[in-house]
Amino acid sequence: MSGYLARLKKTESKENLSNTPITEVPKVSEVPFDTFDTPIQAGKQKNILLIQSWLFKIGEPEEDHGIVLNKCRNDPDAMEYFLNHARGEYIRTEVKIL
Repeated sequence: MSGYLARLKKTESKENLSNTPITEVPKVSEVPFDTFDTPIQAGKQKNILLIQSWLFKIGEPEEDHGIVLNKCRNDPDAMEYFLNHARGEYIRTEVKIL
């Protein structure tokens, strides 16, 4: 679990967020993005699905997905942070201490 996600879990109230378990990872290509009012809304939903797929891939508990996804919906910085992880742009490297 990333440090950001750990801090997010501590600060966000689970009572106010939707934590309904999702039984299957949605495929981005299956979402009818033309049903959204604007291209911005469609792009945001596509990004949410990408992040959700990444959360499944890294094994985050499904009950915590709602915390991350709601934070991303409401905070552009969080959205960018998790998108970078989902795209593989943040890669952990081990540093040897001499």
